[in-house]
Amino acid sequence: MKTSVLALSVFASLLFVAAPILAQKSQPIVQVPSTSIERPEDRSLRAHTNHLILLPPNFTGTSPSGETPSSIRTV
Repeated sequence: MKTSVLALSVFASLLFVAAPILAQKSQPIVQVPSTSIERPEDRSLRAHTNHLILLPPNFTGTSPSGETPSSIRTV
């Protein structure tokens, strides 16, 4: 029972996030990180993230923003 509730919760979250992207006319890009790929030599040694990253088709990327160590130091 817990598994089905968790799966439904994850699906609802994904649908909420992906709906605006999927509403666009062009196809989104699905990126699979290398940590999600299961390899035979990793069995019982490494965990997998099981993530898929959904990018909008016109995604160009952004540079990180926020505080730096030197800006926090003055506080």
